[in-house]
Amino acid sequence: MGRFPDVLVRHGKEWLYGRRGQERAERTGKRGGILRGAGKDSPAPATARAGNEPSRDGAALRVEGVSFSYPQVEVLRGVSFTLRPGEVCSVLGNNGAGKSTLLKCLLRLLKPREGAILVEGEPLSRLKPPELARKAGYVPQRADGYHRLTVFDAVLLGRKPHVSWGVETADLEAVEAILHRLGLAHLALRYTDELSGGEMQKVVIARALAQEPRILLLDEPTNNLDLRNQTEVMEILRAEARSGGICVLVAIHDLNLALRYSDRFIVLKDGAVLRWGGPEVIDPETIREAYGVEARVERFGDRFLVIPEGCCCFEQDRQS
Repeated sequence: MGRFPDVLVRHGKEWLYGRRGQERAERTGKRGGILRGAGKDSPAPATARAGNEPSRDGAALRVEGVSFSYPQVEVLRGVSFTLRPGEVCSVLGNNGAGKSTLLKCLLRLLKPREGAILVEGEPLSRLKPPELARKAGYVPQRADGYHRLTVFDAVLLGRKPHVSWGVETADLEAVEAILHRLGLAHLALRYTDELSGGEMQKVVIARALAQEPRILLLDEPTNNLDLRNQTEVMEILRAEARSGGICVLVAIHDLNLALRYSDRFIVLKDGAVLRWGGPEVIDPETIREAYGVEARVERFGDRFLVIPEGCCCFEQDRQS
């Protein structure tokens, strides 16, 4: 039997790595205990969903008058909003509206020129890096830096904010539980460079969830995914928000996906908040002003559907 480059075997309550894991794998014919009876429908092991209490006013995330500028270019202007635990919020706007910059300010990757950001009532500026990593998880537009890692190890990287001297059983069990919740258990020992785009996106989300964050920020997580994977990703985000009481903030272009899975909406235009609120803010006037597109918004039961009808600029050209 050939040697496995990464061997992780669960034997009862014990996790075995390296040579002992190799020997156990050769005796049992299994590359890892996580595969024992594992599959998309396997029950997930119970695990604690740790988290701090929300602030006194119930806000998980409060943004007050945040502005940001690059040299000679103002990108964000007085952005303010509040989100509560369990809410999914879509950040909308055309290219260059400031969506990605806003997320980076919320992660302290960029320093706002003015304004305040509070996570569960605590100023973001006062958090040390490990504390920030336990408060906020991030899924960027492009997943880089995984190279030749197994899915299990890629997700295990998300436990770094909770690890002091070394990986413990609780960390391994947390990863196992997340893989089951996201339907990735059957891929645990696959290499990340062998995955499809949709599978890899779910792995990156799983890694962020392994941090056990109180807010989860995602930059265009459905880009370049097919319809099924777009739907699965958004369903995962909504389910995690509801079950874990976390606040999810998603920068997204697809208005209909946003309307289907989000509770709140921030519409940006030229770096400022054009509209903020529930589904009622996504109306033809807002779409026209934010995107320069004529559209109808139809209601089907408890859902809304945006139907584009043409670009405003083309209509103006025909009239001139």
